[in-house]
Amino acid sequence: MCGRYSLAPDQSKEIAQIVAEVRARFGAASIHTGEIFPTNTAPILLLDGQKMIPKPMTWGFPSFKGKGVIINARGETALDKPIHAGTAVYRAYDRLLRMGYSKKEIPFSAARAERALSGRAVEHFPR
Repeated sequence: MCGRYSLAPDQSKEIAQIVAEVRARFGAASIHTGEIFPTNTAPILLLDGQKMIPKPMTWGFPSFKGKGVIINARGETALDKPIHAGTAVYRAYDRLLRMGYSKKEIPFSAARAERALSGRAVEHFPR
């Protein structure tokens, strides 16, 4: 994950529409635009049935030390880290299995996914 990114509603109709919808539903000050840094609140898209719903969310995982956020995850080790259990990496694995891919066809292992799910982060990021 990057340390920052740019959210420029003036450069994309789709981004402008997402920003406008979040601000209309949650208030004008609910999200940042421009350069977005960890701990800023920015729009995300959540799947609700067949529809994507924009919502504001703070960028970063809460730190296990109680202060700050964690923003980096290496793809090679994300399943081994309890903080990332139940997040996109595991969900991708689970979805591929449900789509009919065999465990041998998926580039990360079931054992690593299950080991990751046994961590404390599952309580914070349920499937």
